Amino acid sequence: MAPKINSSHFSCFCIGTAGKAVVCPTNWRTFHGADGLWAWSYVLRYEFYTSMTVWPKELRPDLRAAVKAKHQNDLDLSEKYFRTAWGKAAALSDPEAVLGSNHLLKTSGIAVALGDVLEQNNKLADAYNVYCAAYEALHRSKLSEEKLEPSEMKRSIGIALKLGEIAGRLRRDDDEEAWLVCSFEETLKAIRGDAALAGVSTISSRTGDIRDDGQIALDDLDLPEWLNKAELGAVTERLGEFYARKGNAEYAVPLYLQAISLLIPPTAKEDGTSVTPENRCRGAMLMNNLASLLVSSNASVPQARAWAAKAFEVTLKARKDVPGEERLLECEHVLVAALFNLGMLDEMEGKLDEAKDRYSSALGHSRGIGMKEGVKEAQLALRRIGGSTTSKKS
Repeated sequence: MAPKINSSHFSCFCIGTAGKAVVCPTNWRTFHGADGLWAWSYVLRYEFYTSMTVWPKELRPDLRAAVKAKHQNDLDLSEKYFRTAWGKAAALSDPEAVLGSNHLLKTSGIAVALGDVLEQNNKLADAYNVYCAAYEALHRSKLSEEKLEPSEMKRSIGIALKLGEIAGRLRRDDDEEAWLVCSFEETLKAIRGDAALAGVSTISSRTGDIRDDGQIALDDLDLPEWLNKAELGAVTERLGEFYARKGNAEYAVPLYLQAISLLIPPTAKEDGTSVTPENRCRGAMLMNNLASLLVSSNASVPQARAWAAKAFEVTLKARKDVPGEERLLECEHVLVAALFNLGMLDEMEGKLDEAKDRYSSALGHSRGIGMKEGVKEAQLALRRIGGSTTSKKS
């Protein structure tokens, strides 16, 4: 009989897209009453840019003052200047002539920067209204969603995801679900309908290495990084977590399966379709998170084990196709998470010898890639079940 798991024994932590482990919120996910399986989260970090030379003179003074006030933590003053700049941008009779071809991104970018300031100032309802207006402006300016440019569609998905998050914080459950479903459907539509938008599923911190003049202009606004993290995994994870929290995990499972099948098509081998190692590892990430969801919703452990094992298998195969020095850090982190989760499932079932092997492998691999949080969690798990904290290579 499996030993009873004490909730105080476990800590959950997430891994951000930049490969940095962070402690999860305590309400991220439960594991039979304890925070247990690792899940991917998307960390909001900020980069600051102060140059305003690419913005038109009509907006430049207000934007410069807004960003300066934000850096000085004068959020009320920052809000005032961002609102002024946003109003001026929205009132332009010919925005393309003044702001250029990416005027929608610039105008919505000002709104997002304003919303971020309002959030930091604990004005959630105001931030929600601003993000809503930004979303509506993006779609109102086009005849249909399909005509949004790739960068505009990514912006739309990111804002919808943010609206779902804030609606949840405001305890507006219906709005939260509606926005999360919206972001999920837009992401699927983008991936299926336009090859130019396939990057929606592969946005990462590396995107920042490629910039054009429009991107530099948006960087000036000190935009929150969540705007660049609206990827398939994030969207699926948020919607899945919502349904799990509401006791409807069964609604989330098909979403995960659909997202996984987009990243790793079941017919890929038969029709000769090539699946990149990146997409295989992202698919494995979702498999791992699906295992976490199944356990947190009291579904069968065998089902959760099957998905965790599949995540491990897919990641191993993806790693074999990439030379050691070029291996993606994302894949390495998925491998550690899968090992740890398999060990956790072994521990739940009282298979302590197997659990020790899994935790030891997770420890060794974490040390090998310099993943401090992985080392810490694996050591804690091994001490909990009386195992040696000596590394074992995976």
